[in-house]
Amino acid sequence: MRFILQQQWAAFRDAFAVEDETGREQYTVRGAYFSWGKHLTISAGAGNEVAEIRQVMFTWGAAYDVLYQGALVARVTKDWFTFGSCRFTIDVPGPDDLVAKGDFWDHEYVIRRAEETVATVSKKWFTWTDTYAVEVADPQYFLLVLACVLVIDCCCHDRRD
Repeated sequence: MRFILQQQWAAFRDAFAVEDETGREQYTVRGAYFSWGKHLTISAGAGNEVAEIRQVMFTWGAAYDVLYQGALVARVTKDWFTFGSCRFTIDVPGPDDLVAKGDFWDHEYVIRRAEETVATVSKKWFTWTDTYAVEVADPQYFLLVLACVLVIDCCCHDRRD
């Protein structure tokens, strides 16, 4: 399953469109106007809220909670001391957490569970807005991978920082 995540141009808050392989918009992502930390909402085509991402405040590093229908399903944390690339730990309930590891330029990411590749993420070069091409191996991970790509964008590619 492939999709494109593209940041909206000239928005006053975080805004993204999620398109499928054919270019049809499937989801929208909107940031809150006023909030402590980042707060993003993922909505389906009809405007129904599907998931949300909230920055965890008062932690030593960057951490974000991913919620589906109000229930916590994952905490995505940026690892501190990684030389040459960014690395994120995706803590899901139970064993077998996921790990997202980027390349030196933070443009190519691989999300893995143990030795299994769950998704690959590629940030496009030389575009006006942040644009990511994402390939998800198993559709059950779609929303979790989408949330992880949004957290990666918040931590590594936020132009306001």
